[in-house]
Amino acid sequence: MVQNRSTTINELVEIMNKFMEEPLKPIYKEPRKGDILHSYLDNKKQKMCLDGK
Repeated sequence: MVQNRSTTINELVEIMNKFMEEPLKPIYKEPRKGDILHSYLDNKKQKMCLDGK
């Protein structure tokens, strides 16, 4: 699901719920020390290798 943009947990839950018989309900808690708050994957290099460009 790499889209070259950030994806929130809420967006992932929404997508997963489309396939679930019973919807997931996230439990929100305060971030812990060391938690990654934002993560982003740029797949340009992967696409270059797979496309041969």
